[in-house]
Amino acid sequence: MMNYGIDDEFLLTGDTLSVESVGRTELQFGEAEAAHGAALLNDTLHEKILDLPDHTTVLPGHVSVSSDGRYEHGVAGQPDYGPIGILSEKTSTCCDSIERRSSIGAPSTSPRSRRTTRTLSR
Repeated sequence: MMNYGIDDEFLLTGDTLSVESVGRTELQFGEAEAAHGAALLNDTLHEKILDLPDHTTVLPGHVSVSSDGRYEHGVAGQPDYGPIGILSEKTSTCCDSIERRSSIGAPSTSPRSRRTTRTLSR
């Protein structure tokens, strides 16, 4: 999962983060390597993204879709200052949460991309 930083002001996260959640590691690594992908994602989130300066604006690639196909999103164009819940959990719990969410499968409807702004709080 690739992220692009722009002058310590912006971080484009692509599929690493969506507005309300984190990336699905089994899509990149496959079901057999999802645990490895979850560990890499956890390390990236804790050692890279959360270490950015507080003023950094994080720009996710898309909105989340729940297991029943509903969109989960903030208000387009408005900063969302809430933390992403599983990031506050210990590493093993965070990885388990990522893996468990990844095994839900694809939603029944295709998500439409929206651009929103998300600033992570520590």
